[in-house]
Amino acid sequence: MKKILFYMSALALFLSLTSCSKEEIDMYSQEARINFDYRTIYSELRDSDYVKMKTDPYRRDSVRVRIMGDLLTANRDFCIKKTENNSYSNTLDIQLDDKYTYSALDTVCQYVYFKVKRPAYKTGRKTYGCNLEFDLTNPNHQFEKGFVEDNSVEVNYVWDITEPKTWSDWYWLGVGDFSPIKYCYMMDVWGRTLDSFITPDGYAYDDDEANAAILQLDAAYKAYKAEHGPILDENGNDIFPDEEE
Repeated sequence: MKKILFYMSALALFLSLTSCSKEEIDMYSQEARINFDYRTIYSELRDSDYVKMKTDPYRRDSVRVRIMGDLLTANRDFCIKKTENNSYSNTLDIQLDDKYTYSALDTVCQYVYFKVKRPAYKTGRKTYGCNLEFDLTNPNHQFEKGFVEDNSVEVNYVWDITEPKTWSDWYWLGVGDFSPIKYCYMMDVWGRTLDSFITPDGYAYDDDEANAAILQLDAAYKAYKAEHGPILDENGNDIFPDEEE
């Protein structure tokens, strides 16, 4: 009886291994398909992004794609399109190539690149987003559809204007307490970040340059305020209140 049970167990194990082997062969001997390798592309926009909004509005970003099935033996094209994501009230302007080429034939992953327009700054950590999807109906797309859940990737951008490490340096004591709106106005006037005033050695400022920047800021805000009224910070206060006499 024990021998019979032993042979039955051995037979069951053999059939199981044979089945697994067949499934693996089927999985890896199928036509190559393409997926996104992750679900979300997340980026935080900093002060260095803010100062580039007018001069260099698009920033470069990337996404990794993954091949499933047989490895490719020749380059193959694929297409990506932007679609809206209803989870976001603010969308993104994205520039994609007409088509991309998978050329990393010795591996199953490759990065591809696209451009995202830096959105207008809004107070608070406002999020902007959309989806990227493989454009399966595009005649230039040469892959069959992969996993349904990996056919799209979410693109999520958020502004995060934080206090620069140099804000409390004595050169800038006259600008008062930090607020994102105040700092954005300063960058609008100067066309540069606060940290960019540090000299190449990383430890000092050019006195004349820093003094000229303060005078420029003071003159610009007085002229703006006289014509348009004060700019209010996140708490409803004038970013540069008049000094009490």
